[in-house]
Amino acid sequence: MRAQLRHREGDWRGAVEDLDRALALGSLDPARAYYNRGVFRAAAEPEAAEADYDRALAADPRFLHALRLRIGRRLRAGDLAGARTDVEAALEQAPDDAQLHYQLASLCRRLGDGDGALAASARVLELDPSALHVHVTRGLVLLDRGQLPAAIDEFGRSVAREHDFASRGYALRALARRRAGDLDGALEDVAAALARDPEEAAALTIRGLVRRARGERAAGDADVARGLALAAEQDRNLVQVLERELDDR
Repeated sequence: MRAQLRHREGDWRGAVEDLDRALALGSLDPARAYYNRGVFRAAAEPEAAEADYDRALAADPRFLHALRLRIGRRLRAGDLAGARTDVEAALEQAPDDAQLHYQLASLCRRLGDGDGALAASARVLELDPSALHVHVTRGLVLLDRGQLPAAIDEFGRSVAREHDFASRGYALRALARRRAGDLDGALEDVAAALARDPEEAAALTIRGLVRRARGERAAGDADVARGLALAAEQDRNLVQVLERELDDR
């Protein structure tokens, strides 16, 4: 398809133009065309891309690729009812989809259903043993329950090998270690997280709390403020996790 070729060559605007012409001629499936249109625009025009994903679902409410994206968006926005509706619809089509079970695990945890989150995350690992990121969700459930050694172990499993989201696993293990009183271990994990992502919100927040505990009030306050500001931009759920640490300090 010419649009795909132009996108691979870096000409996303030309790719979108090709799709628009095909849509006008009625020569493409609208759901797939709008989904691809969103993919092509995502880096440069993320809000426009989201609108295209919604158009894809308006054309076909069961279009799985777009459903996955909307579930993620709704989870980030805190729209748990909408996310649940989409997860249920998607799993009817693809009951053995590891990504959907991961999203279900995240949803269950947010809804306070720890057992459901652990069951869904176990299913992810059955379907895809390489899905290390699911150990973060498992760790958060155990952290919610106050099972700190088990939570530390799960966060450790999430960084068993290098991957794109390792910084978050290190940062959350730092959080659990700080809560367990291991401030030196927490700072080691903070350093590992920030070496991978200097704007890892949880790592900055935990470093700030450790600094406060050690009498470095100004530096600690600056880290906490920066960490919470970044968390608000990155993930509403992370804000809730970090604010709980402030409440428990």
